[in-house]
Amino acid sequence: MAWHVTADALEGLSVEQVHVAEVEALVGRVPLVVAAGTDEMVAHAREVLADANVPVDGITFVEIPEVGLSCYARDYGPECVVGEGGAVGYVDVGWTTWGILPQVHPLSRQLERCDRKLAAALGIREHAWTRVCGEGGGREFNGKGVMMVVESTELQRNPGMERDEIEAEYKRIFELDKVIWLKHPTYDDQHMFLGPVPGPDGSLSAYRSASANGHIDEFCRFVGNGTVLLAEVSEAEADSSLIHRINKTRMDENHDILAAASDQDGRPFNIVRMPMPEPVYLNMSPEDPCHGLWSLAKELVGGPTMHDGSPWPSGDGTTILPALSYCNFFITNGAVLGQRYWQPGADERIKHKDERAAEVLRGLFPDREVIMIDTLALNVFGGGVHCNTRHIPSGT
Repeated sequence: MAWHVTADALEGLSVEQVHVAEVEALVGRVPLVVAAGTDEMVAHAREVLADANVPVDGITFVEIPEVGLSCYARDYGPECVVGEGGAVGYVDVGWTTWGILPQVHPLSRQLERCDRKLAAALGIREHAWTRVCGEGGGREFNGKGVMMVVESTELQRNPGMERDEIEAEYKRIFELDKVIWLKHPTYDDQHMFLGPVPGPDGSLSAYRSASANGHIDEFCRFVGNGTVLLAEVSEAEADSSLIHRINKTRMDENHDILAAASDQDGRPFNIVRMPMPEPVYLNMSPEDPCHGLWSLAKELVGGPTMHDGSPWPSGDGTTILPALSYCNFFITNGAVLGQRYWQPGADERIKHKDERAAEVLRGLFPDREVIMIDTLALNVFGGGVHCNTRHIPSGT
């Protein structure tokens, strides 16, 4: 997992407390590597964990400068494969900073180096190379020759390539039998500068805090060789808000695609549904660390207006909408780390959905402990617990 460069997202909303909860859940279950951007950040991570009484003796800490640019190791970490005889290698995938910068931009080039550096730190040498660009959170595998991706995301990451070309390349580098193309991501997880989004009163008065710009792990996951978990929005929810209504249309279309698809042996998938979180709105001030990220991204990719032609937000406070997800959980040895959002005094619908999400995960993973973590601070920066971690197979 990667340690975030700033302690908080907003005042009183600690990213480090999310990291502490993650590490506490993982220590003793699996060999854990914590990557940070500098030696000073490595020392700081050790100190934070020690202060929380989390044992660090079994953790390997590594310093990778590029990790200081992002804590989402799922996306830039090595996409590992296991070959004949159990040898572990990785596929070196192209990188466009979540589709917001060109591949040749210095920031893209920096983050693209992370997979090689992390692989080297883990002793993984063998690798293959592809010109296809994308991120780990955009690809879902069942481990038996089937991969799911989001069509609009893959085409946006690879301008000039046709869908058939991308599919052929994925089949080659991952030795796949099938690629299932879902249509669209969640509305919340689209490009952060597309324009304003519906606020608490339904008017276009809020903005995405950050996003992965269309990742499948926000709404659809393999939870078995033949079982797929897909986010769901009810009719009543769709009637209650525009965001839910848009997401219902998208998830219903994705469901139809999955219902018509089959696994590597031609068998239909078992489709399990997961609730979609209630929108949670926050206020971002210029003093908040997440405002610095927002301003940097705007400086790098912003024009005179947002992408839809609307003006940039101005003033001391901006209402932001993090991309929340119950599907962005992390499966590990003996445990599943899920995401929850309810706080005392908040809408009871949030608490009810948190409980339903935990029930779904317990039903799918009866042999693992389900640990629900308050990940809101991490979500503000555009990802969750699955994004913050990267599985490395043990091999033989």
